[in-house]
Amino acid sequence: MAPSAGPLRDASGTIYGDTDRVTCDLAITNGPVELPARMCLNGGGKIEGETFHSRPQNKFPPQPNPANSGAIEAPLHSQGGIHSVPVTINDALTLDFMVDSGAAVVSMPADVVAVLARLGTITTRDFLGSKTLRLADGSTVPSQTFRIRSLKVGDITLEDVIGSVAPIKGSLLLSQSFLSRFRSWSINNSRRMLILDVGPDERQQFDSAIHDRQR
Repeated sequence: MAPSAGPLRDASGTIYGDTDRVTCDLAITNGPVELPARMCLNGGGKIEGETFHSRPQNKFPPQPNPANSGAIEAPLHSQGGIHSVPVTINDALTLDFMVDSGAAVVSMPADVVAVLARLGTITTRDFLGSKTLRLADGSTVPSQTFRIRSLKVGDITLEDVIGSVAPIKGSLLLSQSFLSRFRSWSINNSRRMLILDVGPDERQQFDSAIHDRQR
């Protein structure tokens, strides 16, 4: 889809600037998301209105683990014993992924993958072909796999993560193709934190990369 160059309006006729944060209906199972207005239209979405308040913040913000300078903490959302964490995909969409260590590959529903393609963050060159995947219950299914250019959790960004395409209405799963790249990881249930340990040396590299992006 060609990038939109027209005016940015919602149904009421309110006009937005390119970088204004809006609630965007991209017709994905996960519901409306927060995006810059221009990105919303470029992704084939509809502007529902301005976003005045970002996602509620956990009372424990992401921070280095005091017991290990190589670890970073990211707030979890927990419901019914299921833990999810906000993940930014390809510097474009931020969605809640369920933490699932039993699955081999990060999984995204087909409608989410389609939106990423419309936004230009996935191309045909990123698709790697079909692969048989083992699910958490031990069963196997064929699935299209692709290269995720980046996944950001808290202050940690990993590049070139293998993902798989799930059916529409499938779950977003943060699985072993992401988690296994850390020295260790754990969940602190009392503080509702995902703790990712990259090791002190690697942590310095991540901190340097973050500093470079913020300059």
